[in-house]
Amino acid sequence: MDLIKTLLVYMMMVVSASTDAAPAVTPPPDAFQPTATPYVTMAPTAVPTAVPTPVPTATPVPYTTHYVNDRGEAVKKLQRRLAELGYLTGKIDGIYGQQTKKAVERFQYYNGLTVDGIAGKVTQTMLFESRSVVTAPPEITVGPSPTPAIPASVNVPVYYVDQNGRLLTQLTMTCYSTTTIYANSNNVSADYVLESSGAVTVTVKNGVASPSSVTFRYRQKVTPSPAPSTVTIPVYYLTEQGSVLYQTSATLTRGYTSNVLVSTNLVSSDYELISSSRVAVTVSAQGVASPSSAVFTFRRKATPVPTQAPT
Repeated sequence: MDLIKTLLVYMMMVVSASTDAAPAVTPPPDAFQPTATPYVTMAPTAVPTAVPTPVPTATPVPYTTHYVNDRGEAVKKLQRRLAELGYLTGKIDGIYGQQTKKAVERFQYYNGLTVDGIAGKVTQTMLFESRSVVTAPPEITVGPSPTPAIPASVNVPVYYVDQNGRLLTQLTMTCYSTTTIYANSNNVSADYVLESSGAVTVTVKNGVASPSSVTFRYRQKVTPSPAPSTVTIPVYYLTEQGSVLYQTSATLTRGYTSNVLVSTNLVSSDYELISSSRVAVTVSAQGVASPSSAVFTFRRKATPVPTQAPT
């Protein structure tokens, strides 16, 4: 028992000494207290709305009609395309000459267009835009001289007139080297009968038709009413190729010879008169005019070649 008491007293002394030796815990000053970090709320960023890009609308390509003697970059572009398709083998110089005209005629012929050698809107649309455009067939050659695939052609106007020269119907026929044009009475009223020749042969040489126009004269079957004291005849303003630039009429007195005078202001200033400026017409007492119409012939003025400034 004494031993146990002694051990208990010893243990109490050891515990008391350990407690006295331990340092006191000092609380940290207020300056070192952690500060709460404020919570920052971010404003949402606006998301841009996608604006659809408008689809461009296809603009139709404008085409300028080209004739012989025209010049410029547009003509050169036309020549390049004709060369690509095999219709033009000559020089690409931007000048619409006879070689370019013949190439356009061949292109029109093989693509089912009107063969007139004029590069208009229909011809250029087929040339530049059509997916079914027909390329030029190979030309047939005999010995060293090449033979054109098609002969040169000229559009010849055909007039149906009555016995007084009044125009009943006008048509256009495409003529090649030698072409015979026949009168077709279906082109006039049933009360008219043909009194002129019913066939005319047209010869084309070097792009010029002879004759340049064909006229079929018809007579009215019914008994005419009392004839007036004057007769009206047609007056035609034609190109060298026979195309009508302007048509008017002239009223003449029966039983006299009268002069029908040209009025150059009725056609474009691009053309110049190459025929006589007056046509003498004799009208019989029966009202028959000779000639039955007055024709004035014009040709397109040559475009002056621009001179290049020295470099």
